[in-house]
Amino acid sequence: MAGERPAGAPKQVRKSCRKEDCLKVLGRAFDLSPSIMALKDLQRLRYVHVNESFLRVIGYRREEIIGRTAEELGIWSGQSKVIDILLKKDAAKSMEIIFRTRSGEERSGLMSMERMQLDGREYILTVTNDITEQRRLEKELQRLDRLNLVGQLASAFGHEIRNPLQTVRGFLQILQRKAQYRDDDEYFALMISELDRANQIITEYLTLSRKKADCFARNNVNEVVQKLAPLLEALAINVNKQIRFDLAPVPDIWMDEKQIRQLILNLLNNGLEAMAPRQVITIRTGVTGNRVILSVEDEFHHSGDDIRSAGLLAVVLHFDKPG
Repeated sequence: MAGERPAGAPKQVRKSCRKEDCLKVLGRAFDLSPSIMALKDLQRLRYVHVNESFLRVIGYRREEIIGRTAEELGIWSGQSKVIDILLKKDAAKSMEIIFRTRSGEERSGLMSMERMQLDGREYILTVTNDITEQRRLEKELQRLDRLNLVGQLASAFGHEIRNPLQTVRGFLQILQRKAQYRDDDEYFALMISELDRANQIITEYLTLSRKKADCFARNNVNEVVQKLAPLLEALAINVNKQIRFDLAPVPDIWMDEKQIRQLILNLLNNGLEAMAPRQVITIRTGVTGNRVILSVEDEFHHSGDDIRSAGLLAVVLHFDKPG
C-alpha cells in the first residue's frame, strides 16, 4: 500500500529537537553534572571547558584553568599514558587515578576519557567520579578487620598467659609460707600483688570493658611508693641506673591505688629510658598549699648537642587534701 514502509527498511526517527537546542541541553547537563568533567584540546592537551564540579573539587577559578594543562596546574601527571591509549582506541574507561587539588590534597578518582570531534577539531572529554571517601571507608574496613584479627589472637594469648600466671602465683604462696623466707614476706607480697594486677589487666581486656569503674579509697601516696620500692629498685638496677626516694610526710587522700601504681611504673620507665648509665632518678612527694604532689625527676644527659632529658620528667598528681 502507498505510504507503507517496506519490510526491512530502517525506521525513521523524528528529530526531537534542533541541533542548537540539543547542544544547549548537553551543555547544561555538562555544567550541572556532579561528576568532574572537562574538555581538552587533543593536540595541546589544554583545557577548553570545565564544569562547576571541577572548579568546586579542584579549587581553581575558571580563568586560572582554561588554556593550561593538567601538568602545569599540578592536577594530574599521568595523562600522557592515557593519550597513547586514546590514539589507539578512542576511549579509556574507569581508570583509577590520583589527582591533586589546589591545596595539594591528593584524592582518588575513577576517570573515563573519550576522543571526539567538534567543528573539525579533536578534543578529549574526561569524566571523573571522586571516590576518595569510598577508598577511605574501604581502608577503614580493612583496618577494622585487622584489628578484629589482632583482638582474636590477643584474646587467645590472654587465656594462655593467665594459666602460667596462676601457676607462678601458687608456687609463690607456697614458698612464702616456708620458714626460711619469712624475712622476705614483703617481696613475696609485692610479687603476688603484681601478678594479680597483670591478671586483672588481662581479664579487663578479655571482657572488653570500655569503661573501667574507678576504685577510689583513702590511701597514702607514700605507702603506695614504698610498696612498689623493691620493684622500682630492681627495674633501675637492671638497666644500670639508680633510684632515690625523697618522701615527705603527706596526708591520706582519695585515690585509685591501681591506677597510681601503674602511673608510677610508666613514668619511671620513661625516665630510665632517657637517662645515661649510673644516673639517678628521684621519686619525690610533698605538700604544696592544699595539694599533695608526686613528681618523678631524672638527671640531665648531654651528648654533644643532644639533650636527652630536661630534669623534671613530670609533676604527675595534684590531689586536694580532704577538708
